Amino acid sequence: MKIFKNLSALSRLLPVFLAIVFSHSAAASLTCDETYQRRDQGIEIAYQALECFSQESPNLESYRKLMLSALWLSKAETSKDLKLKLYTEVLKRTEKEILEGNSEAYYWRAVFVTFECNELDGKSPLPTNILGRLASIKADLRKAMETTPLVHYSGPARILGIMYTSMPGIVGGSDKTALELLTQAHQAHPNFSQNTVWLSKVLIKLRKPDEAKALLNSLLNLDSKLVPQDWIPETKVDQLEAESILKNIDE
Repeated sequence: MKIFKNLSALSRLLPVFLAIVFSHSAAASLTCDETYQRRDQGIEIAYQALECFSQESPNLESYRKLMLSALWLSKAETSKDLKLKLYTEVLKRTEKEILEGNSEAYYWRAVFVTFECNELDGKSPLPTNILGRLASIKADLRKAMETTPLVHYSGPARILGIMYTSMPGIVGGSDKTALELLTQAHQAHPNFSQNTVWLSKVLIKLRKPDEAKALLNSLLNLDSKLVPQDWIPETKVDQLEAESILKNIDE
């Protein structure tokens, strides 16, 4: 079942989807997993992986890879309209997963609702979309922490921690709470780059630069064998950010 038919109608992506249907490209002969592993080689390949997983027989693993493909595209795609279409389709699938009893889908709904709200708010000084959905996002993450706390490398604790350190105090932001949540995520999955980067950011805000530097250096020196296999390109991106943060600490 294709869930990204709105995206496939766009002329910019039409060659990609024709390649999938008619197998006229080298990538089209690859499995979904092989295509996903090449997602950093071009946005068209990332869309191919997305579409490939959407057509697989519904199961937990294909849903996970579908969400990870969409997560990569949320960073790689530069068109606001395409991003919003992507989020709409992802959320449709996620609502279906929730109805079918997939507890991990609460986490992914929180992630992509947040992305959607941030895209709609843009640089507005009053982010009405995210503020209007804040309670439901936090409720989804809390539910995920209760039922599937380890999904996406302790994603529920990590995303809640990011929210608490990003929100102003007037709407419930707290770096202390963020530190607790991000420490929890990092202790469970110390080799997942996003846990390390965000924990280091909170430590810096709390004026603990030495602890932050130790974490960032551990990420830069991470043995490639320990990098999660579904997060290799993202780890490289986070390592570049780690270098930038370290440079700012030392200045």
